Amino acid sequence: KRVVILKARRMGISTYVARRFYIRASSFPNQKGIIVSHDPDSTLYLYGILRSFHETRDGQLPETRFLSQRGIEFNNSRGTGLGSSISIGSAEKADYGRSQRISMLHLSEVSSFPSHSESGLLSGLLPTVPDNEDSEIFFESTGKPASGIGGAAFFKQYNQSRYRAFVKMGAGGEAVIEYKENPKASPNNVYTAIFLPWFIHKSYRLDVKSLDGITEDEE
Repeated sequence: KRVVILKARRMGISTYVARRFYIRASSFPNQKGIIVSHDPDSTLYLYGILRSFHETRDGQLPETRFLSQRGIEFNNSRGTGLGSSISIGSAEKADYGRSQRISMLHLSEVSSFPSHSESGLLSGLLPTVPDNEDSEIFFESTGKPASGIGGAAFFKQYNQSRYRAFVKMGAGGEAVIEYKENPKASPNNVYTAIFLPWFIHKSYRLDVKSLDGITEDEE
């Protein structure tokens, strides 16, 4: 799976991906997940999400060697456990994760990644994910100007994606998904670009009873 998600703020994407990685790492052996946020504060937030999943999990917990701000490892001191883990780090470290074989990679808020990220972090991380059906890469970000390094890298990845999924609002206010193929994309590109606008989130919308009294610009 190769996905690039352009979204509004607080759409729950980071929570969804973290949950997806947690279930896979805590259920199957030899899974390696890496989550990269744009700054240390966001790294702590993502750690809190993982910890919450672990502490509220139903049923028997798998053997856990450590749970810290660096992530979680499902193993034991003898090394006979699942041998799966999820690491959490910041894009401020240019060589983060590049020496590992990664099966699940989440790049969070890519548009806010620091200036070294495209030539250092991304070029080092992406080749560590094997090109097979079991591996996953999620690029995800809110919209920012493409003039910055992080914004330019995300903009490029989004626009070069071969497949497109646009979420629009239907006549009844429901979310409608429209799929297209990008005719300009390389046939070897396997990424799907997904656009999630703010107005599909019900809590971001207000019911307007009347349009009386509003200006032409407001309309």
